[in-house]
Amino acid sequence: MQQFYALFKKEFHGYFQSYFALAVVFIYLLISSGIAFYTSYLDMHDTGLYALFNMQIYIQAALIPALTMKLWAEEYKSGTAEFLLTQPLEYCKPVIAKICAAMMFAVFMSLLLLPFIHDSAELITLDWGNIVCDYIGLWLIIFVFCAVGSLISALNKNMISVYLLSLFSTAFLAFIPATHFRAAYTDFLLAEIAVGDWLYFLAVGGVLVFLNILVLQLRASAQKYKMPRFIAFGTMLLGGVAALSFVFYTLFEQKYDATAQKIYTPQQISRDIAKELDKPLRIDVYISKDYATRNIEYSRYYQQVMRFLKKYEKLSNKKIKVSAVTVEPFSQLETVVLKSGLYFEENIYGNKDYFGAIIRNEDGEGVAIRHFLAARSPYLEKDIDTAILKLSRADVMKNIGVYMDPFQYLADFQGLMLNLENDYNLINFTDEIYAISPKLDLLLLINPKELSSEFRAAIDKYIVDGGKVIILFDFLTDNQSSNINIERFSLLNLISSWGINFSGKMVDAAEPAAEYAPSGLPLVIYKAVDFSVKDSARSVTPLITADEQMVGALIQGKFAPLNSVDGTAKNSADAKVAVFGDVDLIADDNWIAEQSPDKNPYDVVFKSSNIEVLRNLIDRMVGNEIYFTLPVRHAQHNTFSISEKIFSRIYNQNAPTYFNLSAELIDARSDIEAGLPQNPDRIEQMLQSGAAGQRISELEIQAENILQKMSRQYKADIQLLFISQVLVVPSLVTFVLFIVMFIIRRKHKKNIREFMNE
Repeated sequence: MQQFYALFKKEFHGYFQSYFALAVVFIYLLISSGIAFYTSYLDMHDTGLYALFNMQIYIQAALIPALTMKLWAEEYKSGTAEFLLTQPLEYCKPVIAKICAAMMFAVFMSLLLLPFIHDSAELITLDWGNIVCDYIGLWLIIFVFCAVGSLISALNKNMISVYLLSLFSTAFLAFIPATHFRAAYTDFLLAEIAVGDWLYFLAVGGVLVFLNILVLQLRASAQKYKMPRFIAFGTMLLGGVAALSFVFYTLFEQKYDATAQKIYTPQQISRDIAKELDKPLRIDVYISKDYATRNIEYSRYYQQVMRFLKKYEKLSNKKIKVSAVTVEPFSQLETVVLKSGLYFEENIYGNKDYFGAIIRNEDGEGVAIRHFLAARSPYLEKDIDTAILKLSRADVMKNIGVYMDPFQYLADFQGLMLNLENDYNLINFTDEIYAISPKLDLLLLINPKELSSEFRAAIDKYIVDGGKVIILFDFLTDNQSSNINIERFSLLNLISSWGINFSGKMVDAAEPAAEYAPSGLPLVIYKAVDFSVKDSARSVTPLITADEQMVGALIQGKFAPLNSVDGTAKNSADAKVAVFGDVDLIADDNWIAEQSPDKNPYDVVFKSSNIEVLRNLIDRMVGNEIYFTLPVRHAQHNTFSISEKIFSRIYNQNAPTYFNLSAELIDARSDIEAGLPQNPDRIEQMLQSGAAGQRISELEIQAENILQKMSRQYKADIQLLFISQVLVVPSLVTFVLFIVMFIIRRKHKKNIREFMNE
């Protein structure tokens, strides 16, 4: 052991004999952080820093040969190899000592990425179990690459030839899929590891170490002419290891989910859905080639989705068949796929980017998951379960009627409507309706202002007959000024009969009921109006509360018709009516991909509890408890990417000022329009001249300046992050290492001088 330690210490210290080690460390950190930053580090939502560790296999494939090329070639060149090999020590000791020294230096460099990881943890949520798996996988490939470099160094005296041959060998392992090297490393990157992954790396590395020892034995015994026989033997041995690795993966294919949220492990309700299938289903996953190869985030997420779907295949006892196809752009298959309903976006190359699935049963019926959005990954399991339920259980498809005020800004509700279409049969209502079928499972009224008397009577009768209604009001005036207008709503008499009293107070902060917003996301409201319910005859469940008042509530019980003489509800059925004091509760909770030129309506990510409250309420009111219990995983997920968080912070800093200016601007316009309602030309003239028009112009300029300031600040923060992560941190780490090396070398020289003086 003492001999091994002496050899290891000599080799490891050899890397720090010159300041070349500093250059290697700096270049390694610069390349690693730079590649991560320029791929998709800023836009990724994963918790394992895939953008940082994904390219490490290729960086190490180029770096390790430079570290190992001198291990034996330098010994041969200086003539110390003969002296070393004739010493009374086992050949395995110098081989393992040299490989361990190279490994320790490479591992030391990899640990210098921790400042980058620490800074990332300040910006996004990290799964530290996944980070540990990343490092384990990285160290295993370092072990194999060092064994490769040491073996080739033992075969050749020329260091340039050694480097080139080692580079070719490591690149072959890293780039050729048949070696299974990249696939095994990816298991560690995604934190879903099999026993076969460990055995593969250890077996390949162990064989290379054994061959290295064999080469030294041949050289020590001067059997140089047996080298062709050695090469043949080594090739056969590596082939045997490859076959053995295949056996490993066959026998030990079960993978362990090492993620904090067990993102590859279906929860119990999903297991039950898969196991209880009566008819077989086929899930065809389609992804564009650009997504699979050029977009690093979707390349990672594609692997996550496929691994998760394979679990369904096993749970269903092969009743679910999963297949995946990477589709070439402008191919005939792409045309067929897109006609099936998958959503796409055009990228900068003019190609269509899409990633979705089509689920079919044996009767030919199909359901499309239009887009697997990476930012929507917490809903992956729920989306798959919902699609399967729609084909396997017809009872979950409830009928929901939707009335939306025709003057409402429809774009804000596009995401909500598309999500409801995925889960229910939607029926569009107008105020020309004079009768509502009692078979309708739910009626959703969005900003019902001036309704016809026939439709109001139909709503009244539907509630008396035991219907279920959700009403969302917008009590602000049409131009969204700060003036609240409650009297304009034609359902006001109906609302009053339920004992609801609106206070007229605007609310910008409230709390959702925990049982209706289980995701734990924040609630986002703006200019909501609170109310109280005074009616002991019916039960009241607060849904959203602000201090002592309510912004949303569910009222259950018997409702008397408006035209009743005594106002009793004895003859009515039990009904459920939910009321929300703001329509923007929906409009503010859907985030639609900003990078999409047409605002991709299927890229809906819920970043607040608003939509959760409404969706869970709908599921409970229509008796669709299974939808409510489907799993959603927010705890270990980055709802916002780094770039989005930076922009959100800047936006929150400037939002109060911007909103105040916007409200003041709206009020100023309202004052002019209220004074001259019948003369549009006069309104335009007032806007272009006079004190009021000048004030409006000043407010518009101030608002535009705030938007430009936010844009400049965002660019500056991104540049500052790049400088700190890619330039400053590697420079500081290298400088600290330089100081340590300088002190150690100075102390070492001092000891030598003292020894020589003695």
